[in-house]
Amino acid sequence: AFALDAVGKTPKGYNRLHVDLNRNGDLTDDKPFATKDIENEASANQTTSQSTFDGIKVPIERDGVKADHVFGMFVHYMELPQFSRTTVQMRSLVYREGEIRHGGRKIRVLLLDQNSNGLFDDRVSFRNASSYLRISYGDLLLINPKLRGSRSAMSTGQDAHFVNKTVCVGNTFYKLDISPLGESVKFEPTELAVGYVSNRGSVYRAVVCCDDFGVMEIAGTRNQKIVLPAGKWQIASYTLGVSGGDATIVSASFAGKPSEVDVEKGGTTELPFGPPFRAVVTAARAEGGKLGLSLSVVGQGGERCSNFLVGGKRPPAPLFEVRDASGKVVYSGKFEYG
Repeated sequence: AFALDAVGKTPKGYNRLHVDLNRNGDLTDDKPFATKDIENEASANQTTSQSTFDGIKVPIERDGVKADHVFGMFVHYMELPQFSRTTVQMRSLVYREGEIRHGGRKIRVLLLDQNSNGLFDDRVSFRNASSYLRISYGDLLLINPKLRGSRSAMSTGQDAHFVNKTVCVGNTFYKLDISPLGESVKFEPTELAVGYVSNRGSVYRAVVCCDDFGVMEIAGTRNQKIVLPAGKWQIASYTLGVSGGDATIVSASFAGKPSEVDVEKGGTTELPFGPPFRAVVTAARAEGGKLGLSLSVVGQGGERCSNFLVGGKRPPAPLFEVRDASGKVVYSGKFEYG
């Protein structure tokens, strides 16, 4: 349990945090935390503040192993004339660090509690829902990392990997075994029948899933052969292009039945996604005799595009016209994003 408070004559926001660290149901016998930083903005119609509390040490025990896990709390408060709202987010501030021997040399490994639940062994998983492939992201493993910028749970990179059944370092596959508190991480080399996949995109990343090997993110360039264990793989999502700056990118995911490819031992399989793209307009009757139109941009595998950037910016909203049988324009407008 925890409670937030704003103390002092003119507090800018929440500046004190009480946490029941000894778990006895009493918030008054634990030392409170003072805020590290408060950002405050006020206008005629709105007041907002953001408070940060660091160093919240929580004891955790799993399988007979005890450890103190440190969290940070981020509090966002917004007040409007009609209502006020407080949003609280807890983030893990702990990582594990070690080394493995790969390719005749030692390389650095970092293990992140990416979902901030105090544990380090949460694997990425997937299941086929009724209308889409649902992926539940877990923790993150950084292998020989180049630590620049921030990372998302839903985006890895050349040095980052989902905590998973199997992880690929270079072209070598390892079985991964991680203890709940992250004090033990084992990489076991495994001999697998492998094949290759490729795509005609100039630069791409794709998240692929397999019952036997879990969820992996792969990255490649045009017609580059990317190694994968042989088996049936489903394509969950992809991004064409390189993010950041004035990049041009297309992101898409597979609704309904995801695209499936059979990776054969020693063979190369084309990943069926990307251009050519086509516009699909659907119509649905609404109240008052109105007709609603929606636009989707669909790729070659039936995937629906979720994001576009051209030169780092979103393109203008597409225009449309409604014509009668004679070709006369009876209505015109533009689609809205979202």
